[in-house]
Amino acid sequence: MKSTILLLLLSIVFFELSAQSDYIVLENDTLYGTVKLKESTRVSKLLFFNNEGDKLSYNPEEVSNFVYRGVPYVTVSAPLSYNTASDLQTKTSGVREKLYFARQLVEGDMDLLVLQEYGVQDRFLINQSDTTIFLPPSNVQQLDTYKGVARRGTNARYFAILKALMWKCEEAIELLYNSGYNKNDLTQLIDFYNSSCTDKASIVYDKKSKVENINGVTFKFSLNQSSLDFETSTLIPIDLYELGQIDYSSESSFSFGLGYIFMRSNESITSFEGDISYTSISFNENLVTETDLSNIKVGLNMRFHPVRIGSVAPMLKIGSYGSFFTNPNDTFIEIQNSNVGNTFDDVPVIKKDDIISPAFGFNIGVGLLNITPSDKEFGLELRYDLLLSQIVESISNSYNSYRLVLSYKL
Repeated sequence: MKSTILLLLLSIVFFELSAQSDYIVLENDTLYGTVKLKESTRVSKLLFFNNEGDKLSYNPEEVSNFVYRGVPYVTVSAPLSYNTASDLQTKTSGVREKLYFARQLVEGDMDLLVLQEYGVQDRFLINQSDTTIFLPPSNVQQLDTYKGVARRGTNARYFAILKALMWKCEEAIELLYNSGYNKNDLTQLIDFYNSSCTDKASIVYDKKSKVENINGVTFKFSLNQSSLDFETSTLIPIDLYELGQIDYSSESSFSFGLGYIFMRSNESITSFEGDISYTSISFNENLVTETDLSNIKVGLNMRFHPVRIGSVAPMLKIGSYGSFFTNPNDTFIEIQNSNVGNTFDDVPVIKKDDIISPAFGFNIGVGLLNITPSDKEFGLELRYDLLLSQIVESISNSYNSYRLVLSYKL
């Protein structure tokens, strides 16, 4: 009963948290669901799965801003390429521009955004007082007219623009000359300026890469229905005893454990999972004493999740495991002694030293994953486990389990 209540509560939590989602802002509407960006088109196209599972495609002309995995993105108009000789603080006639999705790195008195075009160096923008300023690279190729060769040198305009914006904060300007034209250094610089030199709070988004690092520890709980069967003709000599059939009924149990999931990125269709769990279980039959098969299971699984509908991803899992029996015991069967009337003897049919540990098997399962914008993962899985190796020497046997598994990945 307690296990059923716990399962019900965990199921409620699973489906309530499935409501967490990304959102996009259109001209006259805000839509909630799941945003998906591809590396090759992340500045020009997004895929959106609404909470009904519909798949929609949008470009920067249709979306003013959106949130993807907890990080804001803003639609901006930017030059097709930077011309460091032009006035970068105004829109110069003749400079071709287009709309892009820009990822926000810092929010405050001064916002920092980045354009991450596929195959192109990251480009950075400053947004302050509703004015967007394009930052040229800090280093450029300069022509040495005396030697007739190009050399890489400091771009004075880059430093001049940031100095003009930060002129009230000497500490920030000092930090500027020790910073590079990259995401980490510019994030640190703008965050320092907002925090130390303005009255506005500074918010730093995506301090660690949420896209590339979604490994995590998983907590697991499962309800199990297990069966144990023996081929009884091999148990005891038929010429001495009237052999009764040992037919164990299936037993219910529960398991709990930990796992670790490794996934290269949120776009991956496969991931790997190592786990360890403990199951307390024993089998009983009318004429047989208890057979304790409580075990610690160590497994390695591969998960396939090629499709994502909104925040939900169907999953197929296959893997192998080893079961280490923690409390083996001698098992006795009560058999009528045909030589001495109606007396019964307790005959040891399984000795604890005969139990093979570890025993090895495989599992296969299907389930659903709910992946939140912060990369937490809630799983519901139906799994079948089958031991391939024998539990007891010289006695043919089979052991299998059906499991309903709930999991939560940090």
